[in-house]
Parts: sequence; C-alpha cells; structure tokens
Amino acid sequence: MNILVIGLGLIGGSICKALKKYTKHTVTGCDINTDVVNAALSDKSIDNAFNGDYSNTDLVILCLYPEASEEFFRSNAEKMSGKVSLVTDACGIKGDFSRRLRDIAAENGMEYIGMHPMAGKEVGGYANSTSDLFVRANFIIAPFEESTTENTELLKNLALEIGAGKLVV
Repeated sequence: MNILVIGLGLIGGSICKALKKYTKHTVTGCDINTDVVNAALSDKSIDNAFNGDYSNTDLVILCLYPEASEEFFRSNAEKMSGKVSLVTDACGIKGDFSRRLRDIAAENGMEYIGMHPMAGKEVGGYANSTSDLFVRANFIIAPFEESTTENTELLKNLALEIGAGKLVV
C-alpha cells in the first residue's frame, strides 16, 4: 500500500519507522516542521515527503492531536475525494470525534475507521520515535456498524504487521 502519515511526532514517527522496518508499504510523511520531514527522509523512516498530491494514496493515518486531526481532514477531504478510500487516526479519543470524521469521510466518498495504538512514552516528538514502540502493544480498532469488513481487516492486519500484541475491535 501507499500510506500517508500526517504528523511525525512520537506516534506518527513511530508508525512510519515500524512500517519501514516490518512491511513493504510505501510511506509518505507530512509534518508542519520541515526539519522533522527532512530527518525522517534522512533516516529512511519515510520514502517521500508529502507534496500535496493525494493520488496513489491508499490509506491516510492522522497522527495529530484530535482537534488538529479533524481540522486537517475537514480542510483536505475534498482534495482526497476520489483518490483516498480509507482514513484512520491514532488519537486516544473516539466517540463524537470519530462520528465527525466518519461524516466528513462519507461526504467525500471515503471511509473512516478509528484506530488507537495503546503505546507511548513519557517524552514526545519525532526524535523519540522508534520502530518498536508498538511491539506487543494493544491496538483498538473502532469501526462503525456500517464499516466495511475489508477495511476493518486491513487496519487489523496493519496493526499486526507493525507488532501489535492484542487487537480489540
């Protein structure tokens, strides 16, 4: 798959590093801080820096704080429409937040399914990210009643590929 990770802090950076270490997926990274993007390119945690083009993107993973994830998605959903089929996030909240993202996705011909890796550190930022942060970690996959089995399975398999120890759906 071609995976776009938005936000290269501790979780986003670790997702990129894990994807590159444990999978054959192509990873594109996006961060407001160009120094972080350059560091990720330099240490080969990402294959490409995001250039604003969503073509050939199979999955978008939002790794920003909840408000920023929602704003980014709301601002970019129309550009993703017809190109991206699945969007997920790594936020620790779901509920109303997930319903809003689901609605944005549906309005733009995409599917949204929430995900949350139960992993972290006492320090944040890309510099502290690691490819093994998710090894044996619990992952929550939070589909909706109308979510497709295919995309739910895709996220479950992705979590397992990067080391998840236990999946809770």
